[in-house]
Amino acid sequence: MKNFILYIFICGGLLSCDLHGKQKMSTQFELENGTAHDIKIESYHTFDKKLKKTILLSNKGSVWTSKVWETLEPVLGFDNMYEVFEGDSIRIVFNKKKVLIYINEFENKSILYDLNYTTSMVDEHFQLRRYSFSDEDYESAVDF
Repeated sequence: MKNFILYIFICGGLLSCDLHGKQKMSTQFELENGTAHDIKIESYHTFDKKLKKTILLSNKGSVWTSKVWETLEPVLGFDNMYEVFEGDSIRIVFNKKKVLIYINEFENKSILYDLNYTTSMVDEHFQLRRYSFSDEDYESAVDF
């Protein structure tokens, strides 16, 4: 029994070690309204089609900030953007008149694609990733 308990402690210690030499990195996401339009962002999950999260960016310069995510560095891409938004589908409404919809779209100008975010290193272990809505986003939206 003592050997088994010792084995558990050794395995737990090895699992808690960083065997790959990577350091923990904290990542936070921001959405910024860079337009003169009110923006409402709604996230859904395609499985149950229920509204999961609503983010309001009511005027130019307003910012929404996510919780801090712990990852390993270097972080080239964040694998789980749907965890940030709590869904895999995004509906972006401008002034209750125009809309952009991204369903499981992880490329182009989609806010679900983390490589569309600018990255700023706050310090060696904390990065801020920001998506700024622009007039181009508004012009790409379609009328309701």
